[in-house]
Amino acid sequence: MPHVKLVGNGAELRGFESGMQYFVAVQGEGPGGLGAVGYSAPFRAGIEGPPPPVNVQCSANGDGTFTVSWDPPVETAGVATLRYTVFEENLYSNTLVSTTATLATLRPLSVLNRIAVAGENLTGQGLKAFSSCLQ
Repeated sequence: MPHVKLVGNGAELRGFESGMQYFVAVQGEGPGGLGAVGYSAPFRAGIEGPPPPVNVQCSANGDGTFTVSWDPPVETAGVATLRYTVFEENLYSNTLVSTTATLATLRPLSVLNRIAVAGENLTGQGLKAFSSCLQ
């Protein structure tokens, strides 16, 4: 049976059956009574986001775009990576299923673009892998 332990402004959840899908509902109470119920996104217990992609490469194409490529992680604990998200600096850029993306630069020429790629599986986004590219 699942167990919830309040920890500061969060909670520690234990006892969920591995692989089962859950969501969490939270409701606060104050002097005015109960607040609205908030719900988490669905998640699967015992499964983590995928490890970061490997061999992330970035190359300028000379036309204001650059190409980012990577290899999928070698070990995924048996859970498939469904898609990848490519970020430029900390700005969202593109979500895709393939392992290559061509992006228009968001920065002037001769600026170093920091690129990050993260995989996503049923439980959410995994860790990012980084590369840099001089446009």
